[in-house]
Amino acid sequence: MGKIATVGLGPAIFGPLMNVTGSILASIWKDSPPKDLESN
Repeated sequence: MGKIATVGLGPAIFGPLMNVTGSILASIWKDSPPKDLESN
C-alpha cells in the first residue's frame, strides 16, 4: 500500500499550485496588451 498511497501526492500538491500560479500570472498580465496590438 506504500506506493499506491503516494500516487495521489503529485496531483494533490501540483493541482492547487497550478491554480495559485495561474491566478498570479493572470493578475500580472491583465494590464499588459498583447504583442500584436502594441505596434498599432
